Amino acid sequence: VTVSQMSRMGVTVSSATIAVSTSRAHMSRRRLASRQRAPRVVVPRAEPDDAENDITSADYRVLQKRMGEIRAREASLDIIPIVVLDSTVPKQRLPLTFESGNARRNLNAGTWLGEDIELGQRFGMLGQAPSNGQILPNGVLCEVTRLMLRPSGETLVELTATRRFKIYGQPFEDEKNDMRPSARVIWIDDSSGAGQQMVAEDAEVDNASTNPREFTAEAREVAREIPRLVEEWLPLVIS
Repeated sequence: VTVSQMSRMGVTVSSATIAVSTSRAHMSRRRLASRQRAPRVVVPRAEPDDAENDITSADYRVLQKRMGEIRAREASLDIIPIVVLDSTVPKQRLPLTFESGNARRNLNAGTWLGEDIELGQRFGMLGQAPSNGQILPNGVLCEVTRLMLRPSGETLVELTATRRFKIYGQPFEDEKNDMRPSARVIWIDDSSGAGQQMVAEDAEVDNASTNPREFTAEAREVAREIPRLVEEWLPLVIS
């Protein structure tokens, strides 16, 4: 019903009433529009990290150059299969006997010679520290110089040490060689030794006495065995 119609009907409507009604109508339309309108989502702007701002194109070029040098260095190194057994010296011969049930000819630290071992095959041998069994970083390249299968099923394998090497980086499982433990090596002087074991800074080291009078009977008995062990070891070294 409009205002003119209401007037004709004898109904008196004041201007204030009309204004209130109009205002309420506008408010209802705004509420309806606000409900239909999609909510506004404010996404905060991500501030760039300060460290990223410090990296320039020159830094990336230096990094890429360094990575290229590392890859070229690794590509130039020899990769050899690794076995862990004993610290040996060049020209030393090491006879090994494997039982018939040990077809893979397993050694220490999850390493092995393999079922299809052949004369002339080469392995890099690493020793272990006698105090804690930790694998030493320097080793010797050994060659299979004797291979014999006994009637009992045992296998005699003689390894002869040739040249000394140092492990470069970390050993890995070589996918191209039956996942055999392998490593990149650097050839070093034969007089370099087996290398030092890595000891943690917080490792506890026993303060062993150096006074011979404080040695136990067991220690003295072990010391008496040294001359015999030297006589047994000398023939194993090729002069």
